[in-house]
Amino acid sequence: MRVAPPIVLTDKEQTELTRLSCSRRTSVRLALRARIVLLVARGLPTRRSPHSRASSRGKWRERYRQAGTASIERDLPCGAPAVKVAVARLVELTKQSKPKAATHCWSTRKMAAELGVDPSAVW
Repeated sequence: MRVAPPIVLTDKEQTELTRLSCSRRTSVRLALRARIVLLVARGLPTRRSPHSRASSRGKWRERYRQAGTASIERDLPCGAPAVKVAVARLVELTKQSKPKAATHCWSTRKMAAELGVDPSAVW
């Protein structure tokens, strides 16, 4: 059975995490992460933690061990990065040209195909 390395907290870190976990001004996510780290530091295995689903099998333990409180405060971006549309090119195409084999204006899908992006980015 693999055992994760323990987390040893200083008094200052213990106080800070306790404050974060109990504060009403702290986001719910951050309070939960602080509670997870506190439980792990007390010796409770992550899988047996009452918050085991939220812990993602030690994700917060590892982040805290590597970079401290700052690592549990920020959320890493989820999903794909936002697509940037060349707005100047979009406006130029809209105002000064017609799509191929069309009678009048650009549709969102045709413009997206022309620019090589998703239709929701054009919309």
